[in-house]
Amino acid sequence: TAMEQPDGWYAVGIVRDISKRKEAEQRFERLFRHSPALMTLASLPGHRFVDVNDAFLETLGYTWEEVIGKTPRELGLVADVDQEKEVFDRLLAEGNIRNLEMQFRSKDGAVRHGLFSGEMVAAQERRYFLTVMIDITDRKRAEADLLETNRQLEDATARANEMAVQARQASIAKSEFLANMS
Repeated sequence: TAMEQPDGWYAVGIVRDISKRKEAEQRFERLFRHSPALMTLASLPGHRFVDVNDAFLETLGYTWEEVIGKTPRELGLVADVDQEKEVFDRLLAEGNIRNLEMQFRSKDGAVRHGLFSGEMVAAQERRYFLTVMIDITDRKRAEADLLETNRQLEDATARANEMAVQARQASIAKSEFLANMS
């Protein structure tokens, strides 16, 4: 702004150092892009994706162009539609969700398991949902395999115990038979 003073014109300006803010933005951008967790940024209202990270695209088999501007429902991402509504209602009411186990679908229709967290954030006077999903599909499969192995082991143990009881009964019967023969 220029100001006229009795001894001449002066320029007046305000300078703000935004280097820390820019550095924080760059750190967030790197974290968002390269995180192994599936991350999305969706607009409010509408829940339309405005950005997704590489892990999201790689894990679910989409291209960036297929996802941006779409809602999770349009893509068929959430396996349980009722749970999807519950999640969005809870996010709107509480502002965040932490470590909610839920199922989601990849582009090819495969059901995956995730640990979902989300938070409402504001940027440039707009509101967004920032979500993070840790894919726990392999862990859930390993747990199911372990449960099946334990069930099989319990069944084998029960069969072995029954065979031992039958062997004892046969031994007793043999002993009684031999005693009666003598």
